[in-house]
Amino acid sequence: MSCEDGLTLILPTRGERDISAWIEYHVDLLAGEYGDDFSIIVASEIEPGYRRALENRFIRHFRLEECFFRRIERALDMTTTRNFVLVADDDFLLSLDRREIEDMPDDVISISPKTLRSTGTTVNELIENIHTVAISSHFEFCHDTKEERLVRYLSAPLPSDNSIFYGIFNKDKYRTVLSKHMPFMACLFPACDWTFVAALMAEYKFRSSETSVLLRDTTNVLDLIARELRDIKTMPFQAFMPWAKAIPLHLSLSYIRDVIAPDLLPLLSKEIVRLNMERYDGLVYANLLDPEVGLNRDDIADVVNNSKWLNSEGCVMFQNLFNQTMTL
Repeated sequence: MSCEDGLTLILPTRGERDISAWIEYHVDLLAGEYGDDFSIIVASEIEPGYRRALENRFIRHFRLEECFFRRIERALDMTTTRNFVLVADDDFLLSLDRREIEDMPDDVISISPKTLRSTGTTVNELIENIHTVAISSHFEFCHDTKEERLVRYLSAPLPSDNSIFYGIFNKDKYRTVLSKHMPFMACLFPACDWTFVAALMAEYKFRSSETSVLLRDTTNVLDLIARELRDIKTMPFQAFMPWAKAIPLHLSLSYIRDVIAPDLLPLLSKEIVRLNMERYDGLVYANLLDPEVGLNRDDIADVVNNSKWLNSEGCVMFQNLFNQTMTL
């Protein structure tokens, strides 16, 4: 397969979910559009139990006990096609438009499939239970300036729907942006998917597709928040407690403000305070906020506005309101 032809589907997965049926489905789908001109790269964190499903000439597999973005990075090193599709192991592509993908303009990094939300464990169950179109499918991000793209992306009701994180991408452009921000992305801070989308949008346009369709499983938002809080307790910024448990999105959102788009500070600050405040209110409402946090709603804007990422001689570090620093 030449670099100019075909398509690669990249699946970063923990390896716990049995994706045998998922693999069979996507091999058939891609073969219908690309013939033999495609491959699927399964990047698992642990040794999967579905080894037989991986014994397919279209499948390449590796195991890497590192973070999600490191596995994507390794998969990109193995990718020989110009474009790739990034999906989750509970996503199903319903359709792809090869001509649309191959005609992606130079100033566009991604073609975002129309994304449908559903519930179920198989593609048939998901199709039978489609209940909404993802928020991001209603918006275009083809504005000429990064200012317009980022302000739109960070404005309500985005970016809480992260569907735009998955889709069709130009490999070289994606790889360049990922390498630039890998020290941050490798930390897997809560909402780092929002951060990476913002990093891509700061450089390139996103184009929406009506002919390519992605079907996504619906995840309970409270489960996501609870997982964020569990993750915080295992990450190397315990010294930043208690505020990290009150506003878990702040490290990622402030990275957008201070590193990705510092020239847009006045425009982005209001939305970043709002997003942190909304998550704080959600934690309080769901009784997920740790009593020891000690921050109330009036404190949040003060913490958000007076703690930031700093660039110093090529080193990126975070300084919080309490004059503590953390270096990537």
